[in-house]
Amino acid sequence: MANIQFIRVSAFIYYDEMALILKRSDTVKNIPGYYELPGGKIRFGEKPEMTLLKKIKEKTALSPKIIRPYSAYSHLSSDKTEQTIDIQYTAVLMSDEMDISLSDYHVEFRWIGEDDLAKITNITDKTKNAIKNGFAAISS
Repeated sequence: MANIQFIRVSAFIYYDEMALILKRSDTVKNIPGYYELPGGKIRFGEKPEMTLLKKIKEKTALSPKIIRPYSAYSHLSSDKTEQTIDIQYTAVLMSDEMDISLSDYHVEFRWIGEDDLAKITNITDKTKNAIKNGFAAISS
């Protein structure tokens, strides 16, 4: 079997000292029922920031302002045939745009503060670290 590599982008969307996380549907292939930052895979030829804006719009109906990349991580599948590289960007809402409409990939959204992160159990360590790094990036 050939090895596959994916590149993803995700957004730490910040508003009123809170970050947006989305809960994955139980029907999705990877990490069902877990929380994640909004984002998605970059298709060949796409620019990361344009992909990120498109994926956020598709998955939440929001249109934040993308600020800059602040962190990245790599994940290898359990069978070691797929590698995903995720680049996280800071993003901010420019208004009180709170009409979130979720796609079929997600069943719930939450706005969380930095202190809330420790209470969430269905989230990967890499996502937790990306969120912690997001709060640090916004503070600096």
